[in-house]
Amino acid sequence: MPVKLGRISRQKDFDRIWRQGKTWRNKFFVLRLLMNDLPHVRLAVVVSNKISRKAVVRNRLRRQTKEILRQALSDSAKGCDLVFIGQPSLVGGDFLEIKEAVVDLLKKSDV
Repeated sequence: MPVKLGRISRQKDFDRIWRQGKTWRNKFFVLRLLMNDLPHVRLAVVVSNKISRKAVVRNRLRRQTKEILRQALSDSAKGCDLVFIGQPSLVGGDFLEIKEAVVDLLKKSDV
């Protein structure tokens, strides 16, 4: 069953994740992860202007990534903060390639 994802939006949360979190990377993403005491997973997907100047493209990539994460994370997922940062090669990837990359990072990070 898909899990409900919280949102990371405050700058102090991002700063804490950058200072204390662990990092994994692959062709499409850099993943920053920090465990927390919350009962749910919080998430941010960052797709910057460097990836594409078109907001439509950036938003589509964000939506696809969030949906993949919602399906891939189980209800038993531990409390953690996840920040997925898109790489320039993300624009050229199709949905299945992106899904494989996200699942691979989740396995590497043991979430």
